[in-house]
Amino acid sequence: MLPAPPPLASLPVQQGGTKPSRALPYVLHVHDLIDNDRIALAFVNSGQAGAVFHVYDERRLQLGPRRYTVEAGKELRADWLPDADGGYDLWVLGPNGFHRHFCGHGSQGLAVRCADGVDGIAIALANPEPGALACTVSDNVYGAPAWIVTVAPGASAVRLWPLAASGNWYDLSVQVHAWPGYLRRLAWRIETGSDGISDPAMGAVLR
Repeated sequence: MLPAPPPLASLPVQQGGTKPSRALPYVLHVHDLIDNDRIALAFVNSGQAGAVFHVYDERRLQLGPRRYTVEAGKELRADWLPDADGGYDLWVLGPNGFHRHFCGHGSQGLAVRCADGVDGIAIALANPEPGALACTVSDNVYGAPAWIVTVAPGASAVRLWPLAASGNWYDLSVQVHAWPGYLRRLAWRIETGSDGISDPAMGAVLR
């Protein structure tokens, strides 16, 4: 009888749990700007240290990432042309797990903005479209209930997302019900000036 084959090799799994984490001097945001069916990204550094952002165009991965270094207290803008079908798919990576994902069509103008606060992160949705937009903001990993809201034409909706239970870490996705390809994903940790913990979702299966 032949011996049993060895078990298939598997990829290593990140250890779960949290560890103490030092406060970092970063306050970073990246906002999208839709202008005449062109998409631009505004890199905003309100912190006390410079930061490097890496942007991957998921539709043109063969070109490699663009990299942008933004000084403390400065902003920088970069533009992309959507594909022939008007679509775009941009991944932004930064320090300490900073992540933004911008996916959609150049004519889809919902503006998603966020602001750091001591009690959590404020998510603002602004609708420049002529019709109302039904939106869902989902917590991808930390278990907070989804925010389902309809934003009237020319109006905005704002909600504070508490983060105390996740150690100020967040991973949120914004989707528009009428636009299947539209996505804004925001993930990172709010820096409060105090030491905290590492990401509680480390090692988890993420969406």
